[in-house]
Amino acid sequence: MIKATIKAGELRKMFNRLGGNSRDLRPALVQIGGVLERASETAFEREGPGWKSLKPATLKARARKGKTGKKLQVDGFLAGSVSAQILGPRSVAIGSNLVYAAPHQFGSPKQGIPAREYLKVGEAEMRLSILIMSRHLLRGV
Repeated sequence: MIKATIKAGELRKMFNRLGGNSRDLRPALVQIGGVLERASETAFEREGPGWKSLKPATLKARARKGKTGKKLQVDGFLAGSVSAQILGPRSVAIGSNLVYAAPHQFGSPKQGIPAREYLKVGEAEMRLSILIMSRHLLRGV
């Protein structure tokens, strides 16, 4: 049998530290933003998962212009534009400010663009984000 005794004063201090850590999550959010940015970089490097192949017409048009490279990376602007931003003490977002970013992320049937999710949060990123947040909240507790 294991017996643990925690005095009320110690418990109050622990809860006060926990409350203090939860007021400003920015330090953890900065780290989580980095996790999200790395996930996007990986999607561009691996061209997916699940990205559709380029159409023959697209490949021909690229070749005529002397452009080669991976999907969504003719010039690298889209991949380079993805960044995380802290929106407040409890919120982080990731995205791009380029006008053509959304059609490539979500697809645009009208423009003939298939969805190629480069801002996808997978299970590994979720687990790592939870770990980062847990460590932040329990810091000093």
